[in-house]
Amino acid sequence: MLKSFLLSKFATLVLFIGLAFIIIATARILVQKRTIDREVARIEAQMARMSNENEELSSLIQYLNTPEYKEKEAREKLNLAKEGEHVVVLPSSDEEVSGTTIVPSKSSNAKLWFNYFFNAQ
Repeated sequence: MLKSFLLSKFATLVLFIGLAFIIIATARILVQKRTIDREVARIEAQMARMSNENEELSSLIQYLNTPEYKEKEAREKLNLAKEGEHVVVLPSSDEEVSGTTIVPSKSSNAKLWFNYFFNAQ
C-alpha cells in the first residue's frame, strides 16, 4: 500500500510541489543574503570614507590650534608684526597703483573715430 502510494502520480505531484517550495524559499533566502551583503559592503565603504574624513578633520583641528597657524593668521589678517618688524602693505592689483585717474571723454563715438583716423585735435 505504501509502496503503491509513493509510486502514484498524486504522490509524485506532491513531492514536486514540495521541492518547488523548497527551491523558491532557498532562492528568496539567497536573494536576501545578496542584498544584505551589498548593503553591508556599502556601509563599510561609507565607514571607511567617514573615518578618513574624520582623521583629516582631526589633523586640521590640530594644525589650527598650533601657535604657528595663529601667528600666520595674525600676520595676514590683522597685519600684526613681532617686535622690531615693520609691516608693509602693498596695494592689491585692483586698486590704483599710480595716483592718476583716467577721465572718460565727453566726445561722441563718431568724433573719437574721426579724430583717431584723421589725427584732428
